[in-house]
Amino acid sequence: MPNNGSVRSPRQGYAPAPLEIKSNNTGLYLIIGLVVLALIGVVTLLFSMSGTDKDTLPTLAPFGATTLPADATTTIPRSSAIIPITDDTGTFSVNLRGDLQMETAPSIAAGGFTVPRITASVDLPAYYADNTTFGVLIVAVGPDIGSEVAQVLSFMEPNESVCLERVRETITTSVGNAVRISLTGCGIDSLGTKVLLSVPIAEPPLVIGIRMQDTGELATIQAAALYLLETMQF
Repeated sequence: MPNNGSVRSPRQGYAPAPLEIKSNNTGLYLIIGLVVLALIGVVTLLFSMSGTDKDTLPTLAPFGATTLPADATTTIPRSSAIIPITDDTGTFSVNLRGDLQMETAPSIAAGGFTVPRITASVDLPAYYADNTTFGVLIVAVGPDIGSEVAQVLSFMEPNESVCLERVRETITTSVGNAVRISLTGCGIDSLGTKVLLSVPIAEPPLVIGIRMQDTGELATIQAAALYLLETMQF
């Protein structure tokens, strides 16, 4: 179960015993007392700061490359815990919001081949039915199917009539060069945005495919999809 709160450290400190000041060393003891009190104040301040809640995104990318932009609130909200999710075959895991609805069972491709898969959304039935509900599909296609990046993208890309504009490009990621297809103006109301990513990896030999959809800024959804790719572990 995700931990949706931050842990607050207890404030710590101590009250020193009163200094015994002798008449012939009054000035010296007074200076020592002031120094001790100053040190106590610094220590107390540091412990107080260590217990302050910080509204920041966790850095979970194992390759140290991509983290989410501050405005990626539709995909990885600051208030939600991010946890590793593993598909049912144990082929890969990826960091996702713990409050999403998820399916981790594999797909069975034509010919009976098993395709490891994770689907996550705020509303899975709506994600499957429309082009605007936030959700993501992640697949890992093995060599038994013999798929390539082009085939994986063809499987994940919607029909030409679904979105108004699409841009295909090759981008550099921490796991290798990936093909990215960005689609905007999707759905009946043209408010949906989709981002597809696919990249082959050598070990284990897989072709990774990611399809994310949402409403909002294209750059935000692109960054979130790249974040998922670069947090995958095999």
